[in-house]
Amino acid sequence: APPRPWAPEPLLGEVTQAVDLAPGATVSLGGHAFQILASLGQGSFATVWRASGCDGEHIAIKQTLCLSQDELTRAVAEADFLKRATETLLTVNVEVADRVPYLVSSEVVKVEPGRWQVRMAMSEIPGTPLEEVLAACRRRARHLDGEAPAREPFEKVGGVCRFVSALVAQLAPVIEGFAAEIYHRDITPRNIHVRDWDTGEPKFGLVDFGLAVDAQAWRARGGYGDLAGDGRYWPPSAWFVFSHSSRELAHHPAQLEEYCLDLDVHALGIVALRCFVEMMPSIPGLESSPRVCLALRGLRCVRQAWAAYWTRAQGFWHPVLRAFQSGADIGRFRSEYIEVHRTLRADIAEMRRALEECALACRWVPTLTELASLFRALLSMLRAAGDDSPDGAMLAVAPRIRKSCHGSSIGETWCGREAAPPHIVDMPRHVQ
Repeated sequence: APPRPWAPEPLLGEVTQAVDLAPGATVSLGGHAFQILASLGQGSFATVWRASGCDGEHIAIKQTLCLSQDELTRAVAEADFLKRATETLLTVNVEVADRVPYLVSSEVVKVEPGRWQVRMAMSEIPGTPLEEVLAACRRRARHLDGEAPAREPFEKVGGVCRFVSALVAQLAPVIEGFAAEIYHRDITPRNIHVRDWDTGEPKFGLVDFGLAVDAQAWRARGGYGDLAGDGRYWPPSAWFVFSHSSRELAHHPAQLEEYCLDLDVHALGIVALRCFVEMMPSIPGLESSPRVCLALRGLRCVRQAWAAYWTRAQGFWHPVLRAFQSGADIGRFRSEYIEVHRTLRADIAEMRRALEECALACRWVPTLTELASLFRALLSMLRAAGDDSPDGAMLAVAPRIRKSCHGSSIGETWCGREAAPPHIVDMPRHVQ
């Protein structure tokens, strides 16, 4: 299929008479006319509207208010990152490229001296934010609380496994596909859209490139720059940067490598594991074969290990987020959080142990072999580099994900092997 059209370069002219965006309004961006239909959502920095073009196709228009040149530069860069992401993913295949928005046009609106609005028209990624799907699952679980567990819990576990496997299989190639050009840095359930999620064939897409960075510059600077995103999805090395600085990170090669290469991969792994645990039904104490009992115990251990990590990660992150949102100084947390990276690294290591043991146990239960494959894929994504890890040692993240997602099932690279997947292997960097 031929590439879809977009403006060759973001339009950065200054329009002195801005049109207020509201349902029914008509706005022109880069020579394209759009009619605003409804608000899609509002965040800390921007509002997103649904609009229709002259051909009737639904388009998303993002409007970001900028109060400084730095904010303006960041907002304008998002348009460039969108364009580069789509161009890069089209070299993989059109289906993968369809999982991120493609840029139609953009422009800068000068509201008054020192105030700008950056508007971007992009394809709309249909679906519901994954965060809302998880909230619906929690409400359903509370409604069913107290009822007897299902007689066939493995059937429901299988459905959850296929949902999470689809999430990884569809978005891992996206992340890997544009990793040579950009890092997203804000992969969370808020920025993942899913449609047909209750049909057994979910379709996922990734949105909001507002915190993206140029990958080559990021690696060349050793990750030096602003720390962004949601701390609950950071690898431990990002928490090290929060409390110690990226300059200090240079003295810890394994953590530096993790921070420079694996922010997006690790975040997707955390999102996937969160989805599995929060969507997983209650597991009854069935009287069954030793192998089934071992698998059930493994699932409970995975849930317990996740709960320990998630409780602590939220406890560390929420005070920082509240301080940021209120405009308070977050510097005071740096001295208080000196050991946070070690605490969360230990929690992630415990999650990895639980996943490894459960994956091994599930291999011998015919109804849970898909789950073993999923857990092995998650093991290749979740990182916990230590202070003293040897320089050049890293997880073989990208190759494992690529093989898993292009195969017939997630993680089939590890299916049929006696041993658990290796934790650390020596290999060349997957992105030069």
